[in-house]
Amino acid sequence: MHSHRQGFYDKMQVWDRRNPSFLKWNEEEEGRGLGYVLEDRMINEGLERNMPTNVDIVGMTNVTQIEELGGEGGGKTRVSYKSTQTTSSGSLDVDLVIGADGGNSTVRRLLNIRTTTHAYGQLACCATVRTSDPSYRHGHTTAYQRFLDEGPVAMLPLWDGLYNIVWTMEPETARSTKSDPSGFIGRLQDGIMRGPESAGPPSVLTTITDGLGLVNMNDTSRATSSSSATPPTASTPWQARA
Repeated sequence: MHSHRQGFYDKMQVWDRRNPSFLKWNEEEEGRGLGYVLEDRMINEGLERNMPTNVDIVGMTNVTQIEELGGEGGGKTRVSYKSTQTTSSGSLDVDLVIGADGGNSTVRRLLNIRTTTHAYGQLACCATVRTSDPSYRHGHTTAYQRFLDEGPVAMLPLWDGLYNIVWTMEPETARSTKSDPSGFIGRLQDGIMRGPESAGPPSVLTTITDGLGLVNMNDTSRATSSSSATPPTASTPWQARA
């Protein structure tokens, strides 16, 4: 993977809106980096580059049918699919089917695999923002999380002053926030900056050029068969996460 497009953090600061104290972890205490932040596209490209040469990848398709062939079919399972780009279709006879196609899994639905879920009644506002403070553009590897009345907000460092934002809220508040992207930066700045500080906040840009994505915070729990460094000032959302 391209190292310049990997976010890495070896420090984390966590604090609460109603408490003047904070918690902080760092790599020296844990003995390793605390985490990485990667783009889905980069992960997929890395997997494809390291895939064995005898593996065929069938992409840009939707699974339409899954059929167990039984003894006459050698115990295999036939997976039928249709292209999302053309009118073509096809099928594969396989020994193993893995339903790793997301929360609304087509594979799981076609195989009648039921799940037990718990709806948290929350949505997450997700975006990527850039700080205008040059001191946070390079080599800043602190992740921040603050617990607010609306819900926890996290800032995960990427590269070149970019941060991933995940702000969990009640659905009504999240939809209101999404409909007012011009006010998002101000709310984010107010929410993440208030609290214990050892330095004044860095400078801020007030423009916004992109929208926000919402993610449903449902948890699939079980499947059954049948330094108190001041966080950077957020500024321009760079890429919405849906």
